[in-house]
Amino acid sequence: MTKIEEAKVKSQSEADEILKGYEESSIIRLFLLTNLVRGPKSSASLHFRVPLQILASSLATIGGFPYTAPDAGGDSDGASRFDKPTLLVRGTRGHYVPDDVLPLTRRLFPQTHVVDIDCGHWVISERPGEFRDAAVKFLSQQPS
Repeated sequence: MTKIEEAKVKSQSEADEILKGYEESSIIRLFLLTNLVRGPKSSASLHFRVPLQILASSLATIGGFPYTAPDAGGDSDGASRFDKPTLLVRGTRGHYVPDDVLPLTRRLFPQTHVVDIDCGHWVISERPGEFRDAAVKFLSQQPS
């Protein structure tokens, strides 16, 4: 996205051409490009409405997962755990929620119900019907 801004592109198609070098999925590229807007009238180039410099400088923090492991003490009131039913919908072709994190997930969210959908990370965009079905089924099984 920074490369797109540096290139001072004037159209989404120019931006998409640059983004193709970093992301092969057209769905994800289109999603990212929805944040591309025309600059002030003095500028003909497009820029992202999200603050790229702030995001870039915060990636380590954003990507971290601050928590107190439930078996490492933590608050006496169990604040490091969420004990109510939780739905985790993940794309099986994505790499953000691999199988090896599920044991920790279940320690933090003991009532986790995992639904795997054959797609990448952007489940709602790639498989909206399957996501909706999973959410409706989960919610309909919860007490009112």
